Amino acid sequence: MPIRVLLYADYCDWPLWGPRGGPLDEDDLPLSEPLKDRVKAWFNAYDRPREGWPLWVAPPGTIDEERAWTDEGAAITRLIAAELGPDYEVSSDA
Repeated sequence: MPIRVLLYADYCDWPLWGPRGGPLDEDDLPLSEPLKDRVKAWFNAYDRPREGWPLWVAPPGTIDEERAWTDEGAAITRLIAAELGPDYEVSSDA
């Protein structure tokens, strides 16, 4: 049975979640550094505060910004699945 991994942006340190529902550590999965950097950039776009908005409130974005962010999450999900291989089932809530 494949190990389930979820790409899910939340206010935590790393947006990959394991089969028990908790966030994984950045080094828990054998991912390449370039892919980790891409995951970080995607996550930081979600987690960055914008002027006048407190950290605990999701900042507003344009429809185009939200669509681009969602599309990038889908692309990253496919890349993670490709790097991890058939022993993992990777999905996204993005």
